[in-house]
Amino acid sequence: MLQTVITQKRRIGFFAGVMTYGFWIMGMLPGTGFVAQAMSFLLALPIMAAVAAAVCLWQPQRRGWLEAICFGVLLGSIIGATTRWDGLIGLPLSILFAAGSVMLLHHDWRRILPFRMTVPLTGAATIATADREVLEMCIPGGDEPMISQRFQDIEEDPDEEGAYMAGWIKSGALAEEATLRLVDIRAPKSANLMIEGEDDQGRISETFLTVRANAIDPFSCRLVLTERRSDMALGEAIEFWFDNAPAEEAQNIARVVAKRPQPEPEAVAPLADAAANKQVDPVDISTLNSVRKAVANS
Repeated sequence: MLQTVITQKRRIGFFAGVMTYGFWIMGMLPGTGFVAQAMSFLLALPIMAAVAAAVCLWQPQRRGWLEAICFGVLLGSIIGATTRWDGLIGLPLSILFAAGSVMLLHHDWRRILPFRMTVPLTGAATIATADREVLEMCIPGGDEPMISQRFQDIEEDPDEEGAYMAGWIKSGALAEEATLRLVDIRAPKSANLMIEGEDDQGRISETFLTVRANAIDPFSCRLVLTERRSDMALGEAIEFWFDNAPAEEAQNIARVVAKRPQPEPEAVAPLADAAANKQVDPVDISTLNSVRKAVANS
């Protein structure tokens, strides 16, 4: 439950901030005077955040409604604030625009918007293990089991070589049945995967995932996940951005690896230590003593 809230922090923060600001400029927060209004504003933020978290936890399929409602409330409140009646005009307009935004972005009205979008997202994290091991953790079929908080119950597809079937988890709930296909692997640095998903309404999605492991030293690397999802409607693109999946996935892999017991690195003596421990040849010492005597007698 807590992990779901953490992964949705971008959406929850946006909803809390925009909704609180909308109510404030409509004059709907209790209290008069600067101090009372400031206290009301600060108290409203966690309340709105709790509402957004509840939707993400118990109605995850409707999490995209949150940002759609924000757009409607923000537009309605701004229009209301430009009149003499503030909330009397702003509140009904906010409700109307919020309902319209949800219909336009996530329901039947979205057919009005004919264009489709391709959105790339990138997430990164520093992983305390070698780059080759990290690459195997991020792809199916390797020596290491794939670490993912999004793809569960990964099984090899018996009908297609290099393909794997999995459940695609979004906001803590099963959202799509996914097929993961390995496009190419350039060990130990990078790999490319094609992810084809199908949701409960039969909508097909295609996502191209690039995994890069850039070595920092022999015992750590920088993991970079780049996800490019194509042919999305506007509402899907906005929802995809707020989910921020690549960043959350990279951080999750870093947390899982950090909890593992780390082997002791092999001791490699620095050159300075090697020079300090190097034994001097006895001939060199006798020669040095002869030189010292010659200098003393001269």
